[in-house]
Formats: sequence, C-alpha cells, structure tokens
Amino acid sequence: MPMQIRANFFKLISNTTVDLTTVKQIDNINYGNLFLQATNGFPFDAVVQGYILDEQKQIIDSLFTVPGNTITRGTLDAFYIVTSPVYTKLTIPLTESKLKNIKLCRYIKFVSRFDMPVPQPPDIKIFDTYNLDLILSVDLNYKARKK
Repeated sequence: MPMQIRANFFKLISNTTVDLTTVKQIDNINYGNLFLQATNGFPFDAVVQGYILDEQKQIIDSLFTVPGNTITRGTLDAFYIVTSPVYTKLTIPLTESKLKNIKLCRYIKFVSRFDMPVPQPPDIKIFDTYNLDLILSVDLNYKARKK
C-alpha cells in the first residue's frame, strides 16, 4: 500500500542486547574495518549511527564517524519518485581504541535519521516496491596463535 508523507526528517531508534564482553577472539584482532554496504531505493538519505553502550547503558563510543555515515537516497525523477537505487559503502575503522570499547559492549543503540530531499517537495510518496538492502562485512588483520 503506497504511503504519502510530509516532513523534513524522521528518526528510528532501536536498542539491542549484544554482549561482547566475553568474546575472547576480539583480543586477537590487530586492526581492520567493518563495512556497511547499502543499496537505497527510498527517496530519502539515511544518516545512521550505532552507539556502543556499557552495562549501565551509557554511551562509550560510536560506530560510525561523522561525516561519512550517510546512505545516499535513490535517484529521483522530477516528481520525487525513485527511478533507480543508489549504492553506498560506509566504513567503520576498527582501531585499537574502538576494539577496546567494543570489548566493553553490552548493548548497541541504533539511531537512523531519514532526511527528505531539499527543497522539500509537497509530499513524498513511499511505494511498496522501494527497499533498502544492507550487507555488513569485515576485513581484519588477526593474530593466529599456535596451541
């Protein structure tokens, strides 16, 4: 069922339990990158962020760097209808400090802000044929240990 909305942006927020405090393999990671590959078929940009939370649900780090955390909207025609999806690849560097904070992670809070096109059209139509495909992958330098 198609939907029509008028807004500058809207946000989706979700929290998930991800206890990484007992994952010993993180100690063997020297460095690397997480990659979020997105193919966006919606008529709005998605600005994404993930916050690493400790056991008290306090923010100790963020996943994405700003700027560099925007998934580009699909290609629009003159009526703001998506004519083709757009591919974006976001990189999360796994530095020593980021890995240290990931080892303390008990929860992750995901915040996604969806920004409408500028200038703002009268209404944005959302069709059931629109989609957002996401692939999360990792490239690591990892210490192998002999037993």
